[in-house]
Amino acid sequence: EIQQAGERLRSRTLTRTSQETADVKASVLLGSRGLDISHISQRLESLSAATTFEPLEPVKDTDIQGFLKNEKDNALLSAIEESRKRTFGMAEEYHRESMLVEWEQVKQRILHTLLASGEDALDFTQESEVA
Repeated sequence: EIQQAGERLRSRTLTRTSQETADVKASVLLGSRGLDISHISQRLESLSAATTFEPLEPVKDTDIQGFLKNEKDNALLSAIEESRKRTFGMAEEYHRESMLVEWEQVKQRILHTLLASGEDALDFTQESEVA
């Protein structure tokens, strides 16, 4: 069925004369490289897609042990990936908080240095106002 569909498609896209011209050009090109065109054509025609793409070992329909091993491996990989994401998120949050604290400390030192020129130093720490 696939071969018939391929033949119909080929017949629609290529006219007979253009196919013959392409065959001649291919023969000249390959022949100039020292390749035996008739031998290659026979080998290509002898290829069968059915035998080429069949699995080497038949797959069992009820391979329970293989299925369970695969599910176990998938569960482990999912748990590892989730743990990695959570750990990475916690590390990012810790880093962000550390940078904010460090920036606040640097900001306070800069403000104190600028304001400590003999006047009372103002404290700009963020404290909740008591009403």
